[in-house]
Amino acid sequence: MHVRIGKWGRILQGQECGRYLYIQDDGESTGGFLILTKRDPDGSDGHDAWVETYNDVVRYCSESGWEVEWL
Repeated sequence: MHVRIGKWGRILQGQECGRYLYIQDDGESTGGFLILTKRDPDGSDGHDAWVETYNDVVRYCSESGWEVEWL
């Protein structure tokens, strides 16, 4: 799976289908990556997860069954 850091994407398939996805490199603050999902990119409603490495990001997205259209 191709994962883009610092870009919005729309989840086309898998868990949270139809929501937007943003992966933030948060290395300076937390030492890892934040995975954010929202109903729309400008909204405040959403969920987040934290993982330690880029490989963990890829694994998280893969395990979620996500097919993402990167915007």
